[in-house]
Amino acid sequence: MPWSYYAKDDINSARLLMSKHYSSAMMALFDSAVECNKRLIYPLACKKPLSSLLHMLSNNIVFYGGGANMKELLKIFDAFNIPFEYPIWDVNADKIADINGKKVIQPDFDTKVSNSVAIITIDKQEVSRSIAEKLLEIGFVVIKSKCRFLGFFIENFFE
Repeated sequence: MPWSYYAKDDINSARLLMSKHYSSAMMALFDSAVECNKRLIYPLACKKPLSSLLHMLSNNIVFYGGGANMKELLKIFDAFNIPFEYPIWDVNADKIADINGKKVIQPDFDTKVSNSVAIITIDKQEVSRSIAEKLLEIGFVVIKSKCRFLGFFIENFFE
């Protein structure tokens, strides 16, 4: 099985063929491998380095949320040697202090901004919605969830 397929390739036909010969437990492993492959192959297809894309998008990027999703995003940045030089905001910053060595700070909902993007990494809808409203009020363009953030780059910057 070639592991260099892209999401646009038809992996379903390969899966169907394999499912005739392997147990459901083995197919679950196959599905996990496919998901891992997607995460690893996209950077190879990137038209430009992700760090330069972030820079092009905005020098004013804020990540909101100091929990597990942010920790996962930081691991992705680290895995691909992408420097993370953006603030992480969270109302619980005093309790969190840092994530993977990156400082978490209190949000600034009082200062108006322009040409700025806030990426909310909180999955809980009511919390995410409330934060998005506050960020929109002060001028941020809001991308809710780490999946939409990663999807934005995959859709716009990968072949």
